[in-house]
Amino acid sequence: LARISDGFIDMTIRNTTISGNQAGQNGGGLYIESPEQTFEIALVNSTVSGNSATTGAGGGLYLGESNDSLRIALINSTVTQNTAAQGAGVHVFHLDSGFEMTGTLRLTNSIVADNLGSDCGGEVAGGGLFSGERVTSFGHNLDSDGTCLTPSVRQGSDIPSSNANLGPLADNGGATLTHALGVGSAALDAADNAVCAA
Repeated sequence: LARISDGFIDMTIRNTTISGNQAGQNGGGLYIESPEQTFEIALVNSTVSGNSATTGAGGGLYLGESNDSLRIALINSTVTQNTAAQGAGVHVFHLDSGFEMTGTLRLTNSIVADNLGSDCGGEVAGGGLFSGERVTSFGHNLDSDGTCLTPSVRQGSDIPSSNANLGPLADNGGATLTHALGVGSAALDAADNAVCAA
């Protein structure tokens, strides 16, 4: 859970696995709320897997934003096998329909796949509509059900509505537990090498 009321928050979560957590309502893996300040968080070389939001949204990540900017970047990261009724992988919720909707998930070299209840979801309080997009793609991403990489969002290098064929969460030789790409995965050799090196 992260909630800061004033100021500019800039945080990087690197080489981390967030797994096996449960929330009674929203944000099983991470619940991030940004009232009245700019919030920049990056998950780099990280995995969000097997988390659940029992009666709410955002089994993996729940992003709540109002009055300013909330930008979450997934870089070389995987969000998979999370469970929720809405936005099981990532859910973006704008808290006040009277302001510009600036909560954004930014994807680079990442996989959002095989979440139970849609990979990405979002809504605005009061039934308003997002201005702009909930997701921004910087390319080389895979989304298994097309809810993240919608036609207006996706780049030429993105792989929407495709099979990631991920293995179980395991020690695959890296710093943390990960999901290896299985034979036939659409994500094999699909990343940007320059971003991987960084």
